[in-house]
Order: sequence, then structure tokens, then C-alpha cells
Amino acid sequence: EEIAKVLREIEDAEMKRQKVIEQLEIILDDPSTNKVSKGKAAHELAQMRNQDTLDQQKRKLTQQALLRKQEKVTRLSKEARASKERALRPYLKEKEEADEALRLVIEKQEAHGLLKEAVDKMNSAAQSAKKNYTKQFLAVSKKRTAVTATRRNVQKARQDASEARKRANLTRLALRV
Repeated sequence: EEIAKVLREIEDAEMKRQKVIEQLEIILDDPSTNKVSKGKAAHELAQMRNQDTLDQQKRKLTQQALLRKQEKVTRLSKEARASKERALRPYLKEKEEADEALRLVIEKQEAHGLLKEAVDKMNSAAQSAKKNYTKQFLAVSKKRTAVTATRRNVQKARQDASEARKRANLTRLALRV
């Protein structure tokens, strides 16, 4: 900012000086101007052209000093940035490693969640299968009981039939005699 301000001041002063020189040259070139005015203008023009004002010199020196100061600040800033980057390099590597470890942990957590979900589904399916097995087992047990009861009835009926045959045979034999 300071350098830009000084540069504007120098440019403004040079433009003012150039305008004055142009006005003096116009006076010298104008044939209607009297000799006294021309002489005065010639004298001022010679002074303006030969004069390197103290103010302009001060501004130039100030600008040069500011420019050197700016260059030094820029150089120091670049050195500080490079030093900071060198100092941060190991920490950045550690950060990258930590980020990778965090990514793996998150991945494992997601996998664990999926595994837990699969185990829960398997447990649910196993419980459902156990319930179905129990129902089927009970149904088979009832049928077995019914079959056993039917067998007993059949055996009893056979025994009854066998006894009835024996009685019938005895009755037939008794009738024949």
C-alpha cells in the first residue's frame, strides 16, 4: 500500500511538472505573446528542465527504500513458509496415517455392523426353524400316539377275532358231536 501511494505521488508530481512545461512551451510558441512574457517563460522552462526537485528525490528514495523493505519482507515470508512446510511435513505424514487408520476403523465398524445384522438374521431364521421343527415334532408325536392307539385297537380286534374263531370252532365241534 505504501509503495503504491508513493508511486501515485511521484506520478502526480511528474504530471503537474509536465503540464507546467507544456504551458510554458505554448507561451513560447505563441507569436502574440510579448517578449517579456516569452523571456519569463523561457527562463522558467529552463529552470523546470534543469531542476530535479528535492521533493521528487525524496519520493524516489522513499520508494526505493520501501521497495527494498518489501523485497526483504517477501523473502522472509517465503523462507518462513518453506520452514513451516518443512516443520509440518512429519506431522502431515502422521495425519495421513491417522486418517487411514480412522478409515480402516470405520470400515471395520461397518463390516461389524453388517456381520451383526447377518448373525441376527441367522438367529431369527434358526428360531423360526426351531419353532417349525417343534410344531412338526408335536404333530408327528400326535400321529404316532394315534397310530399306537390304532395298533392296540387292531391287536385287540385281532385277539377278539381270534377268540371269536376259537368259540366258533368250539361251537361247531360241539354241534357236530
